[in-house]
Amino acid sequence: MILRAVKLMLRAHSGQFDKMGYPYHFHPLRVASCIHYEKEALRIAALLHDVVEDGGIPLELIREDFGPFVADIVGCLTRRKDEPYFEYIGRVEGNPLAARIKLLDLRDNLLDWRVGALSNTHIIRYREALKYLEDRE
Repeated sequence: MILRAVKLMLRAHSGQFDKMGYPYHFHPLRVASCIHYEKEALRIAALLHDVVEDGGIPLELIREDFGPFVADIVGCLTRRKDEPYFEYIGRVEGNPLAARIKLLDLRDNLLDWRVGALSNTHIIRYREALKYLEDRE
């Protein structure tokens, strides 16, 4: 199942690059690699955490291929169109497993070597979201 998730993630992010200019797929791989000794489904959700929002993969496909457990986490991690950012973060907080992945996602986004490519607005927003989620951990 992990290999299927990696293949789907690679397909979803094919040709995409992060703000540093690196292939985007390195980001979900780093996030998933931080999940140790957990259910395989949580690592799969981490690998797929951006495929709906940024990769155009329908959530229903994730539900069909990986089951409702993974789809519910990925769905929670998917920011809805026109959803205010901190409303989204509040929704993520409501699912402890999604919140755990979001913490890893934010920490990866704020790595020293990556933060230089972010706007001040993004840095502030990510730091505030990180603190909010950490305070509720």
